[in-house]
Amino acid sequence: MKTEEQRADKNTDGVETVSCHNCRATMVRGMRFCRSCGYRLGEGMEEYVQTVRFDNSMGIPNFAPGPQNLSTSGAQTTAFAPANSATPTRRKNLSCSPSRGNWVMWMVISLAIFVATGGWVFKSLRINGVPITTTVSGPRSFFGTSEFQTVPTDDGVLIESVMPGSPADKAGLVGGDIVTVFDGDSVHGEDDMRKKLRQTPVGKTVEVEYVRDSESKKTLLTTISSESYDSDDFFGPQGKGFLGISGLDRVEIPQLKIYGVEVGNVSSNRPADIAGWRENDIVIGFNGTPIRTPKELSHRIDRATPGSTVNTVIIRNGERLEIPVKVGRE
Repeated sequence: MKTEEQRADKNTDGVETVSCHNCRATMVRGMRFCRSCGYRLGEGMEEYVQTVRFDNSMGIPNFAPGPQNLSTSGAQTTAFAPANSATPTRRKNLSCSPSRGNWVMWMVISLAIFVATGGWVFKSLRINGVPITTTVSGPRSFFGTSEFQTVPTDDGVLIESVMPGSPADKAGLVGGDIVTVFDGDSVHGEDDMRKKLRQTPVGKTVEVEYVRDSESKKTLLTTISSESYDSDDFFGPQGKGFLGISGLDRVEIPQLKIYGVEVGNVSSNRPADIAGWRENDIVIGFNGTPIRTPKELSHRIDRATPGSTVNTVIIRNGERLEIPVKVGRE
């Protein structure tokens, strides 16, 4: 005879229901387990495992092996430990796994080593048994030019201009000079020159061989670090010089076998115009410095003291002229 719990009932919709043996919840006949407590119908209490519900206040529980029958063929059932288990529940932080944190740790360590060594890191390597040394980053020796240009023959680099008070300036180099040898090694293009500067220790005095107006010359240059140089230190409180010219272009003067800077525009009533400069004049000298590139002329004008008078040398229609110019203020 059926018990009250097992007796089928019909609700108002005509669906047959039964009651769960464990929690007394109403179930539709034919269901294999209770949706409220997880109790499996037709199984004994010894195989029953309580369903554990979680909320945001609970951590992720430990896993505990459920009961197993040693006589079966090795099958093993694993279930959640009940909430009232004696084993304490631990909360896991899935966002801080070691695999995600390791690379951050090594990045921090690498940065600390880099800073502590001042940017120089040497690491001995061996390739096919041959030891080599690689240099990573580090302060580069400062030469004191605006830029280098590879000459067509690739036998040296052309200096565009030198910065005031820089090592190149103190060594007597000017824009238009072609550096052919640096510290005993031949220079083959812009990249090679910059590589040599990176390999030169800051403060080292080197011999520089260069060509100016087809004549080979030598000078000594002492490098500094770029951080220790500031071009603003060489401009006084009166500011930069000004002449009122533009449209500068580097041109060759065949009869003299040198280069000069052709002036494309001379602004009216400006210092150059007042002094007598004219459009298409070719400047070859400014305040005692040979002028061979547009940037060199511009930099020489900038560093000229406003209000001072400088001597300039120009070529006009093949004639050499010396014209004094009173420098204005920019």
